[in-house]
Amino acid sequence: MKNTNRRSPEISLLRQKAEDQLQNNHTLYEASPAEIDTLKLLHELEVHQIELEMQNEQLHMAMDQAAIAISLYDFSPTGYFALSNDGTICQLNLSGARLLGIDRSSMTYSNFKQFITEDTLLVFHDFFLKIFESLAKQTCEVRLKIQGNQSIFIHLEGFVSENEQMCLMTAVDITGHRQTAEALRESEERYRLLFESSLDAILLTSPNGGIFDANLSACHLFERTIEEIRRAGLSGIADSTDPRLVQAIEQRNRTGRFSGELTMVRKDGSKFPGEVSSAVFKDKYGITKTSMVIRDLTLRKQMEEDLRANDAKLTALIANIGDVISIIGPDGIIKYLSPNIEKYFGWNPEELIGTKDGWDLVYPGDIKMLQKKIPAIIGKDDATVTVEFRAKCKDGNWKWVELIAVNSINNNEIQGILTNYHDITERKVAEEALRESEAQLKELNATKDKFFSIIAHDLRNPFQAIIGSSNILAEQMSIKDYEGIEEYAEIIRDSSKRAMNLLMNLFQWSRSQTGRMNFSPESIEITSLINEVTELSNDSAKQKSIVISRELPHTITVFADKAMISSILRNLISNAIKFTNPNGTISISTTQNQKELTVAISDSGVGISKMAIEKLWRIEENSSTMGTQKETGTGLGLLLCKEFISKHGGNIWVESEPGKGSTFSFTIPILQ
Repeated sequence: MKNTNRRSPEISLLRQKAEDQLQNNHTLYEASPAEIDTLKLLHELEVHQIELEMQNEQLHMAMDQAAIAISLYDFSPTGYFALSNDGTICQLNLSGARLLGIDRSSMTYSNFKQFITEDTLLVFHDFFLKIFESLAKQTCEVRLKIQGNQSIFIHLEGFVSENEQMCLMTAVDITGHRQTAEALRESEERYRLLFESSLDAILLTSPNGGIFDANLSACHLFERTIEEIRRAGLSGIADSTDPRLVQAIEQRNRTGRFSGELTMVRKDGSKFPGEVSSAVFKDKYGITKTSMVIRDLTLRKQMEEDLRANDAKLTALIANIGDVISIIGPDGIIKYLSPNIEKYFGWNPEELIGTKDGWDLVYPGDIKMLQKKIPAIIGKDDATVTVEFRAKCKDGNWKWVELIAVNSINNNEIQGILTNYHDITERKVAEEALRESEAQLKELNATKDKFFSIIAHDLRNPFQAIIGSSNILAEQMSIKDYEGIEEYAEIIRDSSKRAMNLLMNLFQWSRSQTGRMNFSPESIEITSLINEVTELSNDSAKQKSIVISRELPHTITVFADKAMISSILRNLISNAIKFTNPNGTISISTTQNQKELTVAISDSGVGISKMAIEKLWRIEENSSTMGTQKETGTGLGLLLCKEFISKHGGNIWVESEPGKGSTFSFTIPILQ
């Protein structure tokens, strides 16, 4: 064995292992000196053989490790490059080729710079230069051009080789990382923008109540700078006497979030209600933090208080106005009724809410009209209808109401027909009174016109006859011509009677119209009164050869005003004589029941048409006609008869046909 002391430590170690193995395999025995040299030679050969075997085994192991290293080198996700000092690619692995997007065999001895985008080429030049100048590891980020117009970001890390002639470089695709970082940066920018521009106060705090950031709105809200807010901490901006604070912290610690109302404190110590939303989160370093969003509720609280006050006012207004408000759903169900319905109609709202239609509260005679008008607004947004009808009160009485209905079915807050009921009963009564007053005024005007007509015409005629006949009679008496004076005397007498009857009627009529005629009913025996008035009328009847017959009971007592009944009988008998032809007949009869007596005066005269009958009892109509012998009249007598009969609570009517005579009948009470 030569120069064994110069062997490398690896070879010495290997020989030591071979000798140890050979010693274990042989048993030592005594040998001669000649055998000793031979044995040493054999021993040396055996040791070399074992060394060769062990070296061969190590070689195989080294080859296996090399194969593994090559696999790791080629299939590593990191690209490996060996570049010359001018950037030429001397060697690269498969991942490096994939990064460049070209086959590895065609890429060797290509310059790495040709794959760098122009905007990052200067960065790569600086990186590459520093590697050879500093002989130290350098890093940079550049963009690689790949197929098409696309590019990727890569992270390069390089160092110089042992011979200082090559750059050994790794390349990692960081496109996804850059995109994530860019998205994170944009997210942080958006967060910061939202954080700074939010109108709500935002605080970032630690779980122990420390504050490490606040936005501008928080500074305005608490009237503090950011540093003052940080120094104050949560205990300095939240009212510690608010019992809800402890509950809020416990809830946030238990569930990770809290939302509710707390009392907050400004720098000057003034307190205000705040709407607080708080949540626990972890930052990018895994540190637990909390966020707080605070909104000043002072204005909202004031608005809510104002709204409650307005609601109270509105409720009081609805309860006290004279109108009843209701909402009827599209299905006809009553959804709402204002409380004042009880005040005006007696119904408790709860008695009617939930019922359908409410037609049983409408006067039967008005239902058809309502059923026609209300559906007319269905299907027309905001269409309105106004209608008057009678509504039933709880006590069974009826009141006139004016209904204004508005189609608000598509109004989200109403969703039905909005109705307004206004009690117009007093107005209806006033309108009826006005109509009656108008009728009375019209009647008074007609009375006035009639009065002046009688004075101007009807009263003048008999006096003209009296004056004319008197003048003729005076002339004849002056010349002592007595022929025909009886005729003129009769004219004067008849004209005077007519004038007297007319004056009596005018006197009685004027008294009745002015309310100065006393109504004094008493028990009277009417048979004798009829006979008395008939006897007074016999002279006029005899002049026309008219026979007046009577069918009367022996005696009958009624409760009436004697003067008025006399006037009624006189006028009706006088009219019968006036409109009966000579040689005609007139009959007077009575019938009675337990309560009243009916007196009928019938004649065989000219009769009255149906149209004329309708005008008999109206003063505004001129119903006076000439008698069968041109007798004149005013029509005032029948009006007096009607007036007097009304005071007795009786009725007067006529039954007649032209050419068949007439029967005038009236009733008066028998007992008081």
